Amino acid sequence: MNARSDSIAPASRAVEALVELDEHGRTLCPSDVDPYRSADDVLHDLARAAELLGSAAQRVIGEKSAAIERHAHALAAALAARGNLQHLHRHP
Repeated sequence: MNARSDSIAPASRAVEALVELDEHGRTLCPSDVDPYRSADDVLHDLARAAELLGSAAQRVIGEKSAAIERHAHALAAALAARGNLQHLHRHP
């Protein structure tokens, strides 16, 4: 591995994980788990990933970016809110 590939390896692994989630979605939920609960959990994990994505991007560029922070937070909030709706839909 060269220096360039060493530096992008974590991002590449994250992209691969998201590709798997995108390709298989709900089929990744074990049969003995409530799919609504699973979706809620995944959406909250993705919300956390959105926040981390914003933070990581700022660290990579070496400076704070209000736009990156704002958009990452907005995405995280939207994902968490949708996760909460998934949970409420199943458990009124």
